[in-house]
Amino acid sequence: MERIGPYRLIRRLGMGGMGEVFLAYDDRLERPVAIKQIRREAAGDPGLRERLLREARAAARLSHPNIVQVYDILEAAGGDSIVMEYVAGRSVAEMLEPGPLPLALTVELARQIAAGLAAAHAAGLVHRDLKSENVLVDGEGRARILDFGLAKPLDSNDQTLTEHGAVLGTYRAMSPEQSRGEPADARSDLFSFGVLLYEALTGISPFAGRTPIETLRRIDEAAPQPVTVLRPEVPPELATLVHALLEKDPRHRPVDAAQVARELQTLASLPSLPELAESEEMRPATSLSRSLSASVLADTPTILPLSKRPPNRRSGFGSDADIEPTSPTGRIVRPQARRLAMALLLLLALAAAGAVLVERSPLFHRRPLRVAVLRPIVADIAGGPDLDLAASGTLVAELRGLLALDGLTPVDPSQIGDVKGTPQDAARAAAADEVLTARIEGSRRTGFLSLQRLRAQDGATLWSERIAIPLPPDAALVLANAVGALLRRAYPGHDVRRGTPDLEVRAEDYAAYVAVKQRLDAGRTPRAPELGRLETVLAGSPRFLDGQLEAASLAATLYQDTKRSENLTRAQAFLEKARALAPGYPPLLSVEIGLATAEGDWRRADAALRDLAALVPGDPIVLVQRCRILQARGDVNGAVELLRQLAADRPTFPNLLWLAALELRLGQVGAARRHLEQSLELAPGNTWPLAKLAELELLYGDLRRAERIYLGLIAATPHRSNLTNLGIVRYLLGDYAGAIDSYHRALAMEPGHLTVTLNLADAELALGRRQEAMRHYAEVLAAVEKKASTLPLEPGERTIEAQCLAHLGRGHEAVALVLDTLAAHPNEPELTYQAALVFALSGENGSALAFARKAVGLGVQPRWLNTPGFESLRTDPTFRALLASPPSR
Repeated sequence: MERIGPYRLIRRLGMGGMGEVFLAYDDRLERPVAIKQIRREAAGDPGLRERLLREARAAARLSHPNIVQVYDILEAAGGDSIVMEYVAGRSVAEMLEPGPLPLALTVELARQIAAGLAAAHAAGLVHRDLKSENVLVDGEGRARILDFGLAKPLDSNDQTLTEHGAVLGTYRAMSPEQSRGEPADARSDLFSFGVLLYEALTGISPFAGRTPIETLRRIDEAAPQPVTVLRPEVPPELATLVHALLEKDPRHRPVDAAQVARELQTLASLPSLPELAESEEMRPATSLSRSLSASVLADTPTILPLSKRPPNRRSGFGSDADIEPTSPTGRIVRPQARRLAMALLLLLALAAAGAVLVERSPLFHRRPLRVAVLRPIVADIAGGPDLDLAASGTLVAELRGLLALDGLTPVDPSQIGDVKGTPQDAARAAAADEVLTARIEGSRRTGFLSLQRLRAQDGATLWSERIAIPLPPDAALVLANAVGALLRRAYPGHDVRRGTPDLEVRAEDYAAYVAVKQRLDAGRTPRAPELGRLETVLAGSPRFLDGQLEAASLAATLYQDTKRSENLTRAQAFLEKARALAPGYPPLLSVEIGLATAEGDWRRADAALRDLAALVPGDPIVLVQRCRILQARGDVNGAVELLRQLAADRPTFPNLLWLAALELRLGQVGAARRHLEQSLELAPGNTWPLAKLAELELLYGDLRRAERIYLGLIAATPHRSNLTNLGIVRYLLGDYAGAIDSYHRALAMEPGHLTVTLNLADAELALGRRQEAMRHYAEVLAAVEKKASTLPLEPGERTIEAQCLAHLGRGHEAVALVLDTLAAHPNEPELTYQAALVFALSGENGSALAFARKAVGLGVQPRWLNTPGFESLRTDPTFRALLASPPSR
């Protein structure tokens, strides 16, 4: 079938005793729906069929936020159909697969389910089959009861109850009166609700036996094991309510669902439920929101790791995300988006932790000192390249040495940017109290290192020292130890921080590590070979913590770029080794949060965040990490609100830039432009705000101006993200050959990068190179589907997959995938644009036009529709009028 009535079928969602459930699309109201087609034979007799339809009509009049809405009823000879609201989410049963739910989350979901039951019972509707499989939790953390008034009466001769896989799924939640074949009423629903609540608290079913007969006998006769025996931390009041719901005699159960909802509301304020204060963080993610692991992470965290490229050498703003959050093209390489590891994983725990560790121990009460570390100045007297390598080693050692001292918060150069002017200007850009400068000069095999502490307020010298240093590359470890000793002399009132790991590494391995970091920071080397070199380093020095964290970050970045699962496995292995070396180390916790977020493992991310907050209470890094998790879950508005607090408290140029990036993603162009201008005032000429400004012009402004900015940035450093975005600009301008050239240059730097490859395929197709384009679409699709076999996809990845499917002639699958994504994010401008593009590529011109019109209404510029992907709409008068409409702001 292609249609049921006026509804276009997309795909089957499931099958059961009553029939089949489909995902469909209502072209009239432009919304996805779920259709349950009830088989004639499942209904049994005409009387039962009439009863089902009567209850469906009653359910359609019921409107409650915790009940899935019934929209329509279709009667046909081949079987009746119920059209319902489509909810993208996970069932409570799916959420229980890893184990019991947190207490606070259980109470909140139970309160919502009880409220839904109360509303339905008041309308005369009884569910009869309430169980964890029939309660969905959507992306907002809201419980939604399925099939109210539509569940089939559970008579003893109902053959569907003996189907394999359905027996325990229904029997385990029956009330005793149902198990005896007696009529089910509202009190029966309360018993089933008690079973669901028991399962959520303990992870097991109170009555399920090895066979259906044993299950029925236990429901009718056996008392469940006390909740508090299985889970001692459950408050007695909550346990009492659960067991009251499970009373065998309906008369001994609570009066009604409304009373249960009130009791649960009271229980929510119990001091014995400490998790309630964090219930927002424990909100369950749907299969869609769970997939927002990394592609929508913070464009720029306050804390940027050492692995970040220097701002004057790269386009991307160091942040969690160098995963491109989808833009109206779906594939803009946001300059601050796709180095997930380089910031999100806070790779070099050193620099990241520098801003992480605000000391709060009882022995140290004064305000931590923020020290801005400037990039070392090299004065080449005749020392050659060894001086540059010594400068890289000095910077690594400075950040590590400051991090090791109590009461100091190092601010690495990536947070300062290429600020022109005095050290005081650099301190102002980073909101620092002091500045640490380094100067290296040398001749032949001997060099000299000068370090200075400068007061930010007036530039006064607080301390300085000059020492001789060896220059050969294999002397990097000697230099690191020398810098550490110098800093201990420079800050005599700051003891070595407890728990600081030793630098356990061989001299030759450390020298190789510094060389890898130097090449990565320069931004002119592919990452994969450098990861191989790091693996060689770690083979010789397996207890080298900094190397393990660097490797974890680099592997995660490669995973985000290529979606190859082996890179994720490598990242996890490196992190596990680092965890064995320094459990509870704050920088490692930041890496843990980043990797857990990339995997969509919200429980692990939240647990690591709580550990970090306990270790450094009140530190801004906790707020930063919370922003990352919010953004990864799709709550960009929540992340923006937290960032505004952070920027107001500490208006550094990275904070302002991150805020502007998120505002730009929300289409708040005016606010984004203002914050970019403030960021540039703090760091004039800095390439990161310039790159974001170029993106603003690309999305909403002057394409020619965007092209000029990108050309200037590429002249300074031909980074992949700038090359890719230049290609997009040229593609929009119709210069397909120029776009292809830019994409090839980008891929030469990062082979296999998925979004660049997809952009290349689009340009090749526009230029008539169909065979090459199809090969690239297939390559990208294979990589995305490989990831999907083990991990949930991010929304951007899902739209990438949908576009490839559409280009490869699998339009029905593409449309289903896009609609599934839109169901959880109905008003996202970028995803709405993607839907329009996929519909157009799939030949669904009516839907393509509807979504294109909606995308423009949400702020997408009409010029994004003037691309070859929308060729099928080119002659439509409405589409032409849409192209001619004035751009929005």
